[in-house]
Amino acid sequence: MDEGKGFEGVMKLRTNKDVSRETAIGAAQRYGYLPDDFDIQADEEQLAKEQADASSLMGEVQIDPRTGKPIPPLGQAAQSGQQQQPPRANGGLPIQ
Repeated sequence: MDEGKGFEGVMKLRTNKDVSRETAIGAAQRYGYLPDDFDIQADEEQLAKEQADASSLMGEVQIDPRTGKPIPPLGQAAQSGQQQQPPRANGGLPIQ
C-alpha cells in the first residue's frame, strides 16, 4: 500500500475527468480499496438504477413567489381537489 497517496492522485485525476471511471476503479482494485473480483458492469447497472430512481423522485417543482410554497403540477391539483390558480404576472393579474 502507498498510504493512499497514489490512489488519492488517481481520484484527483478522475474528479478532473482526466481519467475514466474504469481507470479509477482499476486503481482502487490495485490499491486494495475494491476487491479483485469487483464487477464493473454490475456496478454500472446498479448506479444507473439508483440514478433513475433518484431522478424520478426529484421532479422540478415550481415555487409560488408570494407564498414560498410549492405549486402543484396541473394534473395533481385536479386529483387532490385543489383549485389550480392561473399564472399571474408581477402585478398579480392573470396572464392572458
